[in-house]
Order: sequence, then C-alpha cells, then structure tokens
Amino acid sequence: VEVKVSTGNQLNENIEHQYAVVKSSDKFEGLKRVLDIEEGFRGVIFCRTRIKTQQLADDLNKSGYQSEALHGDLSQAQRDRVMKRFKSHTLQVLVATDVAARGIDVNDLTHVIHYALPDDPFYYTHRSGRTARAGKKGISLSILTNRDMRKLDELKKTLKLKIDKISIPNVEEILNIRLSKWATNLLNSPIRKDLNGKLLTDIQMLLGSLSYEELVEKLVSKEIDTLNYNKKGKNLNESERASKRSYRGDSDRKRIGRDKKSDKRDRSKSDFKRNDKPDKKSKKSKMKGARFFINVGKLDGVSKSDLVDFISETAKIRKSDVSDVDLQKKCSFFEVDGRHSKNLANKFKGIYIDGRELRVNRDSK
Repeated sequence: VEVKVSTGNQLNENIEHQYAVVKSSDKFEGLKRVLDIEEGFRGVIFCRTRIKTQQLADDLNKSGYQSEALHGDLSQAQRDRVMKRFKSHTLQVLVATDVAARGIDVNDLTHVIHYALPDDPFYYTHRSGRTARAGKKGISLSILTNRDMRKLDELKKTLKLKIDKISIPNVEEILNIRLSKWATNLLNSPIRKDLNGKLLTDIQMLLGSLSYEELVEKLVSKEIDTLNYNKKGKNLNESERASKRSYRGDSDRKRIGRDKKSDKRDRSKSDFKRNDKPDKKSKKSKMKGARFFINVGKLDGVSKSDLVDFISETAKIRKSDVSDVDLQKKCSFFEVDGRHSKNLANKFKGIYIDGRELRVNRDSK
C-alpha cells in the first residue's frame, strides 16, 4: 500500500522550521544536546526505518531520556501502551516512523525532530504538523549531515519553505542553563519541617570547615558530575561552507537503487540522490576489505542504502568504507575497509531490534 501525503497540506504559520548540520558520527550527541537545552521538551523524533527507530529509542533510554519506539512491528496492544505513556507525559520522547505515526493525536508537543529527512518532501509537512496544534507555537528541527544539503534544498523549493539554520548548543551553554535551573529549584525548594535537629547540627559541624565559596563550588561540581557533561565537549557544528562543498558536482551522482521485494511498510515512496563516492586520497589509503554477517535482512524492511546508513552511523565509519552489501531475506553480508575491521563487531553489541539481539560477526567464508 502506497501512502501519499496530499500536496494541498497547508503549512502551519506557528511552526518555526530549523536545521542544524553535524557530522554523521555526531548526530546522536547533537540530538542529546538539543533535548538537554530545551526546557520542557516533548516531541516526536522521526526516523526512516524501523531498525533505526528502535535503536535510537534504546540509545536514548540508555542515556537517561524517557523514550519509546513506535513502528510497524508493534502489535496494537503495544502501540496502545506506548501512546498511553506518551499522552500521560510518562514519556518525554516518541521515536517513530512515518507510517506508524499516522493517527497520533497529541496537542501539546513542543518539537518535531527529523533525525533523517523523509524521502517524499510532503511527508515533512505531515511530520511537522504534529507540533504547534491548538494555536500553540512549535519547532520542526532537522538534524542533518553535509550529504543532506541537496535534499534540504529540494525540500525547501518544493514546499516553498524557509528553514533557518541554527547551531547545536555547546556544552558551556547547556551547563549554564541546566545549572541556573538547578540553582533556582534549590532556592525555591521548601525546607522540611521534620528535619532531625541533632542530625542537622552534626552536618553543619561537618561542613563548617568549608567557606561559603568552597561549599558552592562543591555543590556545583557535584551537579555537573550528575549531568554527565565534559566541559571540554567539542563543537559539533559543521560550517555552512563545508555543507555547500559537499554537494558540488552533483551531475556525477548516481541514484542508489532499492530492492523492489523489500518490505516497505515503514518507508516513503522515493529516494533522493546520495554521494557515497570516496575521494582519491581515501582510495589510495584503503586496505583489503573484511567480510561480515549481520542478522538484519529484507524482512526488517530495510534497503541496501538503509543498511549502509545504519552500519556507518553505528560503527562511526564513512559510508564509502562499507561495500559489497548482499541483502538477503533474514540476514545480510557486507564488506568494510580493513582499517575498521578489527573492533567492528564490538560496536554492535548490546543493540536490540524488535526484541532480538543484533549480531555482527566476521564471515567465515
């Protein structure tokens, strides 16, 4: 069944459209910083495939964010449970595919985040319309890489849409906001009436050797440790110049084909052009490839390009280092540049897809 979003969908003027550009390996860190700096964040994060949807929801939970995945493999009972938790504000984040998100009726979402742009530009309108309902304001944010710039330009042109570039906040900005909020909450928190007088006296004596400045420094240091942020965290933003450079010479690009027999329940109808062509320097430095097995196949609703995206993001290697993908019914095989083969399998440990553990092994053939 092909799902098509009508071109007549009107853009909500209360939605602020934004995008940020990061390296592929920094997308998850960039997403976490957005979640951390936006007070009262509540939204839907859209991915293109079920496999990425589940992985992202699991990764967010491991990082302390209340999230659940919503995709085509969930039973109606599971879907109802997830939506009940989301509507009751037990969940902060819902990670969803386009098809699974149809019918979501929630009026108080602050954000829609496009972790990957949809293949059909009109799905962007449909996604973004999840926020800014009932007269409220909302933000539709796309977290992109350099390779997405042409796709973004095509989307803006098709939808006649203005999308502003923003910067992923740096660690200092996040700490300032989070610590100010923490200090305000501490200042406004009531003092318990049932405090044990002797216990309070003992603690005052214990801390009495500290000056006021030392006590504040220790409290702030402890809170920073709790936030789990390295003050020297790097700048994740890619320059606009680098973004433009990434799509020069597009006449040389080739469209990556999709397997017609693959399950498309959670996919849009078309695919944009990609540029996975390695530069001359990387060709010279490549080592003999190593062959790997992965227990993900056509039944998981992925295409070859989806699998390359997933391997690249999870292993933090370039797409051009993944080649010779053999997509089968229940599993797949792929080759990676020999420079990355040693610890590759370990990077996929602890990942679960639809309740089963992901396995990546060196192919014995």
